[in-house]
This record gives sequence, C-alpha cells and structure tokens, in this order.
Amino acid sequence: RLDDAIGVTMIEQGGSERPFRLPIPEFGFEPLPTTVIDHSEWPWRFSALPFQSFYSAKAALLDPEPDEDDRPTLTHTSVVIYGSEPIVTPAGSYVAWRVEVGDDHVAWYDTEAPHTLVAWEDGMEKWALTSIE
Repeated sequence: RLDDAIGVTMIEQGGSERPFRLPIPEFGFEPLPTTVIDHSEWPWRFSALPFQSFYSAKAALLDPEPDEDDRPTLTHTSVVIYGSEPIVTPAGSYVAWRVEVGDDHVAWYDTEAPHTLVAWEDGMEKWALTSIE
C-alpha cells in the first residue's frame, strides 16, 4: 500500500509485466480501509476472520480482470459477518457463519474451528463443498 493507493503488477501470459497504481476509493468521512482483498481469493482467506455476530469492516475489493480501460479496478466494499445459519452441501449439513462482501458476494464458514469454507456465491456462480478428505 502506498499512502492513498496500492501498486499492483499484472503478469501477462508471455511474461511481460504491466504495473498499475490504483487509488484506494473514497469512503466518505471514514478513514481509508486497512484491508485490500482480491476478488477471486477472499472466500478462502476469510476463514481467519474474528467470527462473531454482526462484525463489520470496510475493505477495498481488487478485481484484477481488466475493465473497459484494460486495467484492474479497486472499489470500496463492506464485509459483514451475520449470525450462524444452517446450510446443506453435498459434503453434509453445517451450521455456518454467513459472511457478505458487498452486495453480491456471500460465503458460509463452518462455525467449528478451523472455520472451513463450505459454500460461496458471487452473484453469478454458486460453489459448495463436496467432500472433506
């Protein structure tokens, strides 16, 4: 993180590098977020959240896929942990913490430590745990 921006480097298939400096989005009068999360990996990283009902935080969501400008995007978002709820997956039934990231992203984590990711959805796709080995 560089003050009010972060530096990211896209490495293309041929190995060429494209560095970007992305400004951290404004949060109104609130301080800048301390966490930058990647659009595709947050569900796995969030198993280490401090699971408690109605925990909330602000974060900046990095989407590395280029938009119309052929560059990654960084947008502000909220992270909210709701109380536990039942969820059924092919691997079994769980009581799981519901974690919402922004308006479209939801993940469910087993209430028992180590808080296994049991399901998640991103507004287009829904994934569920099929087995534990």
